[in-house]
Amino acid sequence: MVKGRLPVTGEVLEVSPPAPIPRWGKPGYVVQTYGIPRYRVFELIKEGKVRSALIKRKGAQKGMRLIDLNSLDKYLEQHVS
Repeated sequence: MVKGRLPVTGEVLEVSPPAPIPRWGKPGYVVQTYGIPRYRVFELIKEGKVRSALIKRKGAQKGMRLIDLNSLDKYLEQHVS
């Protein structure tokens, strides 16, 4: 929390700092935040247009897919009309 006073009234305000912007996100985060359907997120990864990482234990069949949100942002910027 950051506290400050209004110059005119002297009223004390408490303001929370903004939340940090994440670098990586799960596919569900991308769906909720960007509104891109889950199937399209995986298509973009498969096509090499968006970077991702698969985190899993050695020998495991399943893991956790993380999307590089910077690469997703760059992809979207290229398609702005």
